[in-house]
Amino acid sequence: MSAQTQQPRRKPFAEQSVGDLLRSIVLLLVAMGVIFGIGSLITEEEETPVRAVDYTGQLSAARDLADYPVVAPRGLDAAWVPTSVDLQSSGGTVRWHLGFLTPTEEYVGLEQGDFEAQDLVRKYVGGLQPGGRVSAGGESWELFRGDTDTALLRRDGDVVTIVVGTAPTDQLTRFAGSLA
Repeated sequence: MSAQTQQPRRKPFAEQSVGDLLRSIVLLLVAMGVIFGIGSLITEEEETPVRAVDYTGQLSAARDLADYPVVAPRGLDAAWVPTSVDLQSSGGTVRWHLGFLTPTEEYVGLEQGDFEAQDLVRKYVGGLQPGGRVSAGGESWELFRGDTDTALLRRDGDVVTIVVGTAPTDQLTRFAGSLA
């Protein structure tokens, strides 16, 4: 009665088939997927903080360089965060950009310039549909709407001022009304 049950022997490495190799790889991939899935469920993603920029220096420079009244928002509360600023000057013409994040975390951008003004209009308003006129800050603005963006446009001679963004029209109008 001493019948020994034989344990199955492992195949030597040289005798393993491609199928054995593929099964091993699949098992490793499944295990890695489970570990990654569990890790992503229990790990909270950190939000990238919005970094406010100080635009006062470039605003002052733009006002010194431009032959027109360079505007910037005045009187917005601290929930409006300035996130980008750019000033370009070439041969006496000036182009000014200022970007903000609204209290509802939508984007509003101010584009103003006499430098390539038609390019500004084409770039920021070109794909949008006319939507009439709105009043903001005592000024009349042309309204343009698109699938995701809305824009307000005001022309004063060769100078164009555009307020554009993903924010709702009332926030764009509020921003435009704060420009001074």
